[in-house]
Amino acid sequence: MNEVSIEELKKCTVRIEGYYDILENDDNEFLITVKQTDSPIEDGCPPRFYYDGGEHGILLKNNKTVTICDYVNPGVRGRMGKVLSILFAELKDGAIAEEYHAEVINQPGISKIAEELMRRSKINETKGR
Repeated sequence: MNEVSIEELKKCTVRIEGYYDILENDDNEFLITVKQTDSPIEDGCPPRFYYDGGEHGILLKNNKTVTICDYVNPGVRGRMGKVLSILFAELKDGAIAEEYHAEVINQPGISKIAEELMRRSKINETKGR
């Protein structure tokens, strides 16, 4: 299993996506659109999406950038937690700038880890003002 710890994630740049789209087709395949990052996919470090069927999911695009999908729609939570991969499309100015598949890793407790990272991120934002 490729579980990730909060200690590993604290070392990364954390982005909170409060506005994103989740699309599902008739074959129960998912596409999630997020804002483009400046962080490329790294060789030997394929993107992973950590999800436990709860309110939040964590996209680890590489070992440096974490994108938290804040509040996953309850209508897709159960089905999304059962897929093996999700297609991510990064958007810039409304157009697809990059797309890639991320392996879905079912990690119990990942929503709690996401909440902790969001709390820390907001504390750091406040300190930076």
